[in-house]
Amino acid sequence: MPQYFAMVALGGALGAMARYALSIWLAPLSENLAWGTLAANLLGSFLAGMILAWLQERHMAVEVRLLFQTGLLGALTTFSTFAAETLVLFLQHKPWAGLTQWALNVVGTMIAVFLGFLITRAVLGLQ
Repeated sequence: MPQYFAMVALGGALGAMARYALSIWLAPLSENLAWGTLAANLLGSFLAGMILAWLQERHMAVEVRLLFQTGLLGALTTFSTFAAETLVLFLQHKPWAGLTQWALNVVGTMIAVFLGFLITRAVLGLQ
């Protein structure tokens, strides 16, 4: 069991460093858009799709899955987890569940960010 935590920690460290590197590397592209975040989300989602495809046909050791899927992709982006879980619903022929999950995550997270922003500004007494 301790080796599982070690694999998640190692993958998480690599994913966090990759996210930071992408943000720094792509920051000069625009002052308005977070290209590093978009790149991390797209890359993480693409890699999550690769892992899902692999797991449908082949075995992957638990430690390897924890390193890449939970650790690396988890730190790189949680959006990849959302995207992979939504794809699984579509692959299971549950399109309404997939669309519902997609809508709730996209709209829900935007609302949550907005509410967190407003509440924090109110608590801090900011205009």
